[in-house]
Amino acid sequence: MRLLIFGHWSDTGFGRVTQELGKRFLARGIDVRILAVNHRGEPVKGPLAGRVWPASMFGDGFGGNLSAGAIDGRLWTRLDRTDNWRPDQILVVSDMSGFQGHIGNTLTPPWLTVPVWHYCPIEGDNLPVSWRDIWNNPGNSTDEPIPFRPVAMSEYGRRVIANHIGRDVPMIYHGVDTD
Repeated sequence: MRLLIFGHWSDTGFGRVTQELGKRFLARGIDVRILAVNHRGEPVKGPLAGRVWPASMFGDGFGGNLSAGAIDGRLWTRLDRTDNWRPDQILVVSDMSGFQGHIGNTLTPPWLTVPVWHYCPIEGDNLPVSWRDIWNNPGNSTDEPIPFRPVAMSEYGRRVIANHIGRDVPMIYHGVDTD
């Protein structure tokens, strides 16, 4: 499986989680690539070397058009014309504003062709209706919908998201301690 992660590359909570998830997926044999906010292109050491790129490598904020190219393969052939890599799934490690920065502000951009997991924090309740619309989006096609699947970072977040969208969601604790 090929997994594209949109996240952070820093010593913040999101940055550490992005790094830990990337390492763990890679150790399980998943072909991981990461586009990271707060990454300025410094060499990445360890198992993720050569698998992390700045989300703003061409000077465009969170990625914008970079995201579409990373998903449909144009970015990788732009960096190496023999690289035909495309993700089978996407993981966004971010709050909702970051999610929209990476994926776009339309419910399902036409270039989105694979499922998207949204690993997100919930800091409070009374979530905006627009978040429910995004997480319940049926996708571009009735034959093969492209869902945005929220994954909660806490039991609290799991309960609030489930109440908001009308179905249970998976939960993985936000942190790097495997216990």
